[in-house]
Amino acid sequence: MSLSSEAIFKYLVTSTGGQAMNVNALSSAGGAQSFSYTATADSMLYRLCVVLVDGGISPTKFGGLSSLANGIKIQTLTSTGGEIIDWNDGEDITLNYHWTHLSGADTIITAAAGDDKLNVRWTFANGLGDPLFLSVGQEFRVTIQDNLTGLTYFKIFVQGHYGHRNEYYVR
Repeated sequence: MSLSSEAIFKYLVTSTGGQAMNVNALSSAGGAQSFSYTATADSMLYRLCVVLVDGGISPTKFGGLSSLANGIKIQTLTSTGGEIIDWNDGEDITLNYHWTHLSGADTIITAAAGDDKLNVRWTFANGLGDPLFLSVGQEFRVTIQDNLTGLTYFKIFVQGHYGHRNEYYVR
């Protein structure tokens, strides 16, 4: 097996394959929308990369929007949907600076004109001591619970490789 066939470079997606997370997920518009990576083989996830582009980004907003009313939930789930980890400990992300509870959020890139950009790199080993291991069927899920259609761009990408925890140490 080559390194490229072992590598995981995937956007979190809806059940229909949608990647854009700037959606309307209010109950009046059909409710919360989940974006996931589901392990089709044992998987080691090294990093989560968040890219958020919008005008007027500041720490006390979400993108350039005001604080979110319901927030963004981040979880790891069993193959039957049971919660393994609530990464927010019950306090969902409602502001840009809430990303720093999980990771290193880069400085906001402020454009001279047009949209600003916020990059978040969450390296699992920095908090866990190891990459995040998912067995077949387990899921890393981000759930949107607000109207984010006002954002210019919002997507999340995972990086890792297929294999078992023991294989990680042999490499």
